[in-house]
Amino acid sequence: MKRKIAALMIALFLLCALLPAALGSDSVYFLAVNDKIVDYTPSTVPIVSSGTVYVPYTTFLSEGNGGVNLGVFYGQDKQLNTLSLYGKQKPIITFDIAKGTTYDTMERLYPYRALVRNHTIYLPAWAVCNYFDLEYSLLNTGFGPLIRIKNEGGYYLDDRFFVSSASDKLREQKKKFEQGQVEELPSLPPSPTPSAQPEPEPEVPENKRVRVSLGIRCDSGEGPLAVLNQLEWKGEKAIFFFRPGHMAQWDDEIRRLLAQGHRIGFLVDGETVSACQNQAEEGNRLLSHIARTRTDYLLVEGGPALRRRLKEAGWACWTGHLTGRSYSGSGSSELVSALMEELQKRNAATRLLLEDSARSAQALGRLIPQLNERGWPVFLPPESSL
Repeated sequence: MKRKIAALMIALFLLCALLPAALGSDSVYFLAVNDKIVDYTPSTVPIVSSGTVYVPYTTFLSEGNGGVNLGVFYGQDKQLNTLSLYGKQKPIITFDIAKGTTYDTMERLYPYRALVRNHTIYLPAWAVCNYFDLEYSLLNTGFGPLIRIKNEGGYYLDDRFFVSSASDKLREQKKKFEQGQVEELPSLPPSPTPSAQPEPEPEVPENKRVRVSLGIRCDSGEGPLAVLNQLEWKGEKAIFFFRPGHMAQWDDEIRRLLAQGHRIGFLVDGETVSACQNQAEEGNRLLSHIARTRTDYLLVEGGPALRRRLKEAGWACWTGHLTGRSYSGSGSSELVSALMEELQKRNAATRLLLEDSARSAQALGRLIPQLNERGWPVFLPPESSL
């Protein structure tokens, strides 16, 4: 059955890929989302490659399509050169730009890939629409082909009336194209890259082999967004630990952090192995509903004997070397100074646990550049190392 479904998906993709040829690959393609014509600029124009219509990935994002919410969000890992899209009812789908592959969190492969043109990532329009249950239309107008993408309940006009009502806007866009008046407009600010390392670099003993893995304990009440934004800005990854009972309120943030390449774990506080496992399994049930994935990472509020038994049962239990809670009375600057002082004493991989707070976010903004200056990488620990 799975093979039949896969074959049908490939056949449908190829069929939709051939449709643009009937309209002419040299045509100017216009773009609409729901009842809105997207302004024709170099950052929004669709392209055709091998008979398939591609649109900039920002077409599916409200930040890049003029404010229309299609229920699709994104994450980008520039180190791995991947782009991920996610919605509330679908597994995260990842486009590996370097390898030319596409897969989801269930490890299923898809018969299409992303393209890069003029430093912009393009995605196959029909395929992405099909994945997120969006409606895709390729319409022939008097001004050129029109790609229209719609989500259920987000539009009022059917395709025929929409083309008629949008004729003035299409005529205006066509005129801009013919007169060469299209201006270079950014569709969405790129994910910031880490700041340049200052010179000169601090002197570090050659035998130093410090590496830092970050864990974020998500139970401060402030939520993970500030820390998540800071890590995205700095280009680093962490493991975020949530209490299973609190995950539903952070479902969008969980999908976003997974799409950006972070890991997720559960914060459990049972007194027995059975109690901890029950909490973890409940967390995986919720995680499967939120993002169609599961995890074995645990942050256990218990002694070493409990963690050892859980590890023997197959769980990856975080054991911290440093924790921000040890300096709870200090500000972010004092926290960074104390952590750097402790790291100077170490010569091995070090696990650092911080809270999901504004103080932690500010501290990371100062800490990560100092780690970079010393050549101490931040890394995600494999489950086997915990």
